[in-house]
Amino acid sequence: MKKLLLKFLLVSSLMGISFIGADESNLNIYEDQQSDPFVRYIDVQNLRLYSLDEVSNKFLKNVAKTYLLMLKTNSQIDPEMRGEYLKITKNNYVYQRIGLEGTDYYEKKFNTSFNNLPQSRIVENGPFRENITDYIWEYRRENIKSEQITEVIEHLLHTITNVAFSIQYSDWDWRNPSSMINLATQEAIDKGIFNISGYKEILDRGDEDGFNKAITTEFAYWLIAVEWGLGDFIGIPNDEFRIGNRKEISEKLPLGHRMYKCYVEKILSPPDLKSLLSIFPTNGKTNNQDLTNKIEDYNCDQNINLNQEINLNINENISLNQEINLNIEETCNRQIKGFWKDYLELNKSEFNSRGYLFIVEGEDGRCEYGVGINKNDAFIDCTKWKEENNIIGKCMPYAKDGKVLLDKHSNNDEAKQTNNGEAKLTSNILKGKESKNLSSWECMRGSFDKFVEVYGVYVVGSPGAPMYKVMHTAGVLAQYLDNDENGLPDDPRVVSYLSNNNYIVPVWSVSDRENFWENARGSYCEDNIGMAASMYYDEDQWAIGGIQKTGQWDTNLEEVWHVVSAGWYEVYPKYFGNKESMLHKAMDKARGGKFEEVPSKYPKSAWYTYNDKGCSYECQAHEYFYWILMANINALNLSYTDKCSPNDEWNICNRFDLKKKDILAYELLNNYDFIFPTKIPNGEYKPNIINVY
Repeated sequence: MKKLLLKFLLVSSLMGISFIGADESNLNIYEDQQSDPFVRYIDVQNLRLYSLDEVSNKFLKNVAKTYLLMLKTNSQIDPEMRGEYLKITKNNYVYQRIGLEGTDYYEKKFNTSFNNLPQSRIVENGPFRENITDYIWEYRRENIKSEQITEVIEHLLHTITNVAFSIQYSDWDWRNPSSMINLATQEAIDKGIFNISGYKEILDRGDEDGFNKAITTEFAYWLIAVEWGLGDFIGIPNDEFRIGNRKEISEKLPLGHRMYKCYVEKILSPPDLKSLLSIFPTNGKTNNQDLTNKIEDYNCDQNINLNQEINLNINENISLNQEINLNIEETCNRQIKGFWKDYLELNKSEFNSRGYLFIVEGEDGRCEYGVGINKNDAFIDCTKWKEENNIIGKCMPYAKDGKVLLDKHSNNDEAKQTNNGEAKLTSNILKGKESKNLSSWECMRGSFDKFVEVYGVYVVGSPGAPMYKVMHTAGVLAQYLDNDENGLPDDPRVVSYLSNNNYIVPVWSVSDRENFWENARGSYCEDNIGMAASMYYDEDQWAIGGIQKTGQWDTNLEEVWHVVSAGWYEVYPKYFGNKESMLHKAMDKARGGKFEEVPSKYPKSAWYTYNDKGCSYECQAHEYFYWILMANINALNLSYTDKCSPNDEWNICNRFDLKKKDILAYELLNNYDFIFPTKIPNGEYKPNIINVY
């Protein structure tokens, strides 16, 4: 024990970490107006606790003291694992948000949906950004104060397991379907112990990542709470988690028990209930804590090796997988081991074990590959090497997260089961399929060398257009056509019209555009290409990853919608297309009257006041259609763009205000059984329908 403590202090001193137990004297609260609305914070053992203004300083300190209880020392703690955990939270800027009461409180206070408020988003200044999960709420209402301990413990554990552990250990990576946390969660589901029916609505919205994140995070919380002996206090078993003591966990959930013994127990200390009750008095709720946690002789090394043998030993399986899943010709097979070795090294050292591998098989038998942290980067890297070596062929997805993905020649859109247990195709770029191919049109050659098909509609890029921007535009187009991302167009008639009429979205420069139309004179392209708008790679605003992530505007949201809306005008003329349509009538109301030409001055009652005199009445309707859709999906939030600040064109910034002020537009978008986008496109489309030529 003495050696263990000395080793622990050594690791701590090397990292500059001081362990103060539950010493409140070091819990200093700092003001931070630059991170508004997160205006105060405490740094506690490398975890930042950000609070909204409504939260009391006492509660903020109490959350910090609870976290300190979890970091007390005991004989089960592995000092190196604890030290690495603290280093992870520090270097990756992991933080916890704290607010008052819940989202309803803020919706009532600000009279809008919580999702429209800056309180719903990440901190937008400084290094603390993406590495968070959910909120801890301070409860002041008497009817829920007794739940305060559960609220704090649960959501601290969410941040620890879902964020920090998932960075630190591949076993905790909820994004990887073969990870131990996914397998342990599935074990509990299959045995009827973990009831996930309450989370199915997330899956019904098409948010598979959100669903997987939610169920693994909640499972980890229930598991740890029981292992800590808090089942009786929290109210376990219950409808969601149906076993409430450690003995049952070890007997019925061996994978979950392993996750606790080999990770949680070595990093975190069970907070004792007596201390928790002294921090958060609960008006008499003092159920006993199960303190029968005897030290268990548990061999984590054996289990970890077994897990690697079953799930992670790609090198031994690769010779089989290349035959079953890829069918690459013999010449490529001789090179694949070299590709694979390089990929595994980079995947671990550069991509946090979440990288992609793309491979191109040339017509002459030569092969190349590309790697990247995401599918677009890997595709671009593969394309670069392919072109540099004059290889003719398509760069195709081969692996993700260190796992082989799919059978290249399969007629199925999903990967077959492989020896390493990976059964799910996760790449967005699918193998080519039979369809029209604009790259074969003589009049397109020279002007464009990048062709990306989305449901028969093409995004085309000029030679100077970066491939990652072309792919981003294609992703936005896909999300406009299939907003719930279930792999099927939301409105097949609109998509069919756009495809049948050869609509394209060019990504080019002004000079590229001028040269194309000059060369297209008298060619097939002059009269047979539909082009309602385009993107300029060197002038427009680009938000790769989406406006919610980057905090800046993306011109794709406007220009790609102008292309998509061309289908709505033609397919549903009564509602959108002619001058007597419902769209035009709503616009007339918004402009304060029916003006065929732009008036010299709009009526004071107008809220849509586009004043470009070169924009015809139809052009005005197209712009209006764009504005009302953006408001309806909350894309004009002031934290993303200043386009909706009071100006001379449009100032309805969100769905709530649209419903209140532009009733006709709101009714048209929401109450006529049309399926319009409801989520802001970010270019990261999930289903496998994007084809690159």
